[in-house]
Amino acid sequence: MCYALKGEEKNMPLKPKYSREEIIDAAFALAREKDMSAISARAVGKRLNVSSSPIFTVFECMEQLRAEVWKRAVAFFDERIQQACAAHPETSFITIGAETIKFAINEPNLFRILFVRQRPAPKHGNIIMTDSKAAAMATQAITNAYRIDGESAKKIYDRVWIYTFGTAIMSMTGMLSLNDEQIYDNLSRQYEANYLLIKTQS
Repeated sequence: MCYALKGEEKNMPLKPKYSREEIIDAAFALAREKDMSAISARAVGKRLNVSSSPIFTVFECMEQLRAEVWKRAVAFFDERIQQACAAHPETSFITIGAETIKFAINEPNLFRILFVRQRPAPKHGNIIMTDSKAAAMATQAITNAYRIDGESAKKIYDRVWIYTFGTAIMSMTGMLSLNDEQIYDNLSRQYEANYLLIKTQS
């Protein structure tokens, strides 16, 4: 449901002073620096050095803008994953996990928005689990690396994702401190251990 917050009501239609992308850029910057809750018409307007009114010449309400920020965060995260995997496609399953953990460390607010906090729209899809492009790529890489069937590869990926997500959360909160080498080494060990477990069960 789209509605204006108190103090952020729409005024008479005005000619947009800033483009849709410029407004989303400003709102995304706020979310990246603080949190999704920091996005208000007043805060976005202040960042653009205007009043809150121009925001509503482009968006009917703040829910629409926050949904666009969520999409921007997904794209931002996905671009990092794709770039990293392109460099090492044969070990993309390890790279995806490592980049997720590093994302939690370097972009904690965006990580919370994508993986921890409730999303602004009913469902935007899954980012990293089994129905994502990244997961499909990782599963294929596991199949090739360990010479196993797709179902077994999927089981391994799902199990290691639990470790990955837990490590990301602990790293984000400062409960765990790992350098890049440790992140990659731990993930490699997790995949190897789960491969051996699958192998003994087959």
